[in-house]
Amino acid sequence: PPRPPATPPPAHPPRGPHPPRPLPGGPPDDGGAPPAPARGGPRGPRPHPFTPSHDGAARRPRRAPRRPRKGPRDATARRTLAVPARPRTVTCRKGPAMPALPLIIDTDTGSDDAVALLLAAASGLGDVRAVTTVAGNVPVTVAARNALISLETAGRTDIPVHLGCGGPMLRAASGATEVHGEDGMGDNDLPDPSATPRDGHAVEALLSHPRRHPGELTLVTLAPLTNIAAALLIDPELFTRYRHVYCMAGAPDLAGNVSPTAEFNVWADPEAARIVTRAATADKVTWIGWDVSRKDAVMSPADQQRLAELGTPMATFAHRINRTVAEFARTVTGLAGYDLPDPIAMAVALDPGLVTEQERAHVEISLADETRGQMVIDRRLVAPPANLTLVRRVDEAGFKKLLFDTVAAPAPR
Repeated sequence: PPRPPATPPPAHPPRGPHPPRPLPGGPPDDGGAPPAPARGGPRGPRPHPFTPSHDGAARRPRRAPRRPRKGPRDATARRTLAVPARPRTVTCRKGPAMPALPLIIDTDTGSDDAVALLLAAASGLGDVRAVTTVAGNVPVTVAARNALISLETAGRTDIPVHLGCGGPMLRAASGATEVHGEDGMGDNDLPDPSATPRDGHAVEALLSHPRRHPGELTLVTLAPLTNIAAALLIDPELFTRYRHVYCMAGAPDLAGNVSPTAEFNVWADPEAARIVTRAATADKVTWIGWDVSRKDAVMSPADQQRLAELGTPMATFAHRINRTVAEFARTVTGLAGYDLPDPIAMAVALDPGLVTEQERAHVEISLADETRGQMVIDRRLVAPPANLTLVRRVDEAGFKKLLFDTVAAPAPR
């Protein structure tokens, strides 16, 4: 006799995400499936941990249930799970620390430059490959000495320091001893550093490092742009070899600190600044001007007291070397404390997330005697293509947190 037809096996639910867990107290939505066995009763084979059970019902986890979320689980919540909003050290929750930012720093090391070097060398965010020095606040040899002292205070005597240009391209040298003291460091009679400048000119260092590591290095300038302009005359494509270039330069709101409309670093060598702006593109070169320092980097009396009370070597150093700047702020600029233009520029380079407002514009530099060093900014619709990104505001609280966190730590050995 013919065999009866075989009963087809039950269809399994399609693979995919787990079905939604029924709400507490609500009716089950199991499509007529038999109820799961009671706790402690007989159980079948344990399903694979990454597939739903054969009856389509969600499995009860063996571990304690997660705390219920207070809001919807969206893409933003998943993105912010791994990394804090603005970490001092860039780490992943389940991975190694991200490498620090490789830096080349050009400086005329006065007291605020010295604090910027502490941020770069001791915050954990920067990997300083070389420091180049130039005449500006002080003569170039004094700038190199002060850079070596600052790096030694940060525990980084291994970083090479190179001597650069001893004066502007076409003009007589102009110092800023009335701001930073005769030694550039608040006239504190600091002891000589243990290290000495390395062989090789600063301009050659600015050229050679990005040739060996194209697209890897970030250049931060804290000084008149003489060294940078000299390097550009040798290699007009220099900026394309750096990852990015950040300059503490200019006064885009035309409120100057050395003249009615100009900032010192641009005023000291305006021809060099013009060479830089004409070689720059807005996607590669960012200027942080003195307007940002006046608004977002003023150390109030309470900030100064906090710095003095920290008592660590770096905090004491940063507080002492800026005492003449505090007097200059009181008698000349009229600020409610001394400002830190170079440290806030360095902070932007180390953590661009600190920037809260910026613009792109076409910028020229005036060479006329009456407006020497003034930025001429063209924001018209018919302006030439933008050549600079101009930072206009920075998160003041975030900047000061980075500063205090850095100098509060003991210097690395």
